[in-house]
Amino acid sequence: MILNNGILSTVEAKEAHVIALACQTANEDLLLPLSCETKFKDIDSGMVNHKLACPKSCAKENGTAYGTVLYHESSNVCMSMAHSEQYDEVGDVMMAVVMRSKKQSAEFQGSATKDVVSDTLDQQGWSYTISKMIDVCPKEV
Repeated sequence: MILNNGILSTVEAKEAHVIALACQTANEDLLLPLSCETKFKDIDSGMVNHKLACPKSCAKENGTAYGTVLYHESSNVCMSMAHSEQYDEVGDVMMAVVMRSKKQSAEFQGSATKDVVSDTLDQQGWSYTISKMIDVCPKEV
């Protein structure tokens, strides 16, 4: 069962996101586990940084990412994370920091990466970029 805004319930997230849910930042912020269908505009609360976890299988799911490096708010977050290739992997989970821009953009140019093609969109909207979580959730050595 998917809860409001495409966020997975604890029961569904248990297997795929057990590591992501346990991983905490220095200030005790937890990662937010997402479903493949979640769009940025569904989770955007106006915060600058969002620490998110997605099932790695989202790269093979249906969904759309609009843009390259800078993604439109109507993009599927997990699809854009896979497209950006700017994420850390722990098992079957992709983790990244998604950073909301301070102003809206109107042009989002699509491109192709290894496994994901993003689309072009000429529409005003909030944008975001994606960064690896190396310092947010370090891996064990």
